[in-house]
Amino acid sequence: MPPGVPTGSVGLSCVALAVLVALLAGCGGSPTPAAPTPAAPAPPAAPAPPAALARYATLTELGAATGAQMTADRTAKITVTGGTSGGQVQANTTGDGAISFDPVGPSMQITERVQPAGTPAPEELSLVVLPDQAYVKPPAGAGIPVPPGKSWLRIQPNATDPVSQQFAQLAQSVRANADPTRGFTQFGDAATIVSSAEEPLDGVRAVRYQIRVDVAKAAAQETDPALKQQLQQTAQSMGTVESALWLDERNRPLRVLLQQPLGAGQGTYTVDARYRDWGQPVQIAPPPADQVAPS
Repeated sequence: MPPGVPTGSVGLSCVALAVLVALLAGCGGSPTPAAPTPAAPAPPAAPAPPAALARYATLTELGAATGAQMTADRTAKITVTGGTSGGQVQANTTGDGAISFDPVGPSMQITERVQPAGTPAPEELSLVVLPDQAYVKPPAGAGIPVPPGKSWLRIQPNATDPVSQQFAQLAQSVRANADPTRGFTQFGDAATIVSSAEEPLDGVRAVRYQIRVDVAKAAAQETDPALKQQLQQTAQSMGTVESALWLDERNRPLRVLLQQPLGAGQGTYTVDARYRDWGQPVQIAPPPADQVAPS
């Protein structure tokens, strides 16, 4: 289940400068009639405060607004950090990549570095997912067989071996959740906006949404057997999952943050995805053919 905001608002104040004019008049021995005192100029009008950003009451409205803007922008870059902390098993993950929302389907390229606690160096995995094909560059030393001179494997969606099936599920998950708001809208009324407030992010005006998913309710309503099973398993250890979503003034996702206690002394699971450079050119293409192992 993909990642999905505490309340709080930040007000913007505008201060107008007051202009004070002092007039001096009269000098000499005899009093003379005072000259007319010119009227002081009126102080400049205070600038109007910025208009409030649009805020949505339902995830249906939010999803429609963000979907329309992402369709218009088409591309973005993404940075992901996360991992588990506070439990017996700890790991840190960082990743960088790009997304393209094309008419034929989403494409994504991402390289992730995973470092379990106590290991000297992170393991790196690269993934390229296109609408009709996907490729993985597994970590060196991960025990995944790659022919000599090759570094990439084409993911076969109908493969029967466990490793290929796992990568095929990963590619499908990337396609299904490339839109960062889909994870909130796909669960119907099992997902709700708890609160929203204007809150700048890295100097950019934004609205922060707190979104809650009732996992058991989502599982009961889910029709996809694989996802239904995942939700049922998740519901055994946690009743709800909460996420934070920041949207800028054009309804572009800027950040998705999940911080979820795992229970049973397993610590906290965190995913922090940040989106930037919406609408800027990106290159997402298959790896060089001579580096791909034959199917």
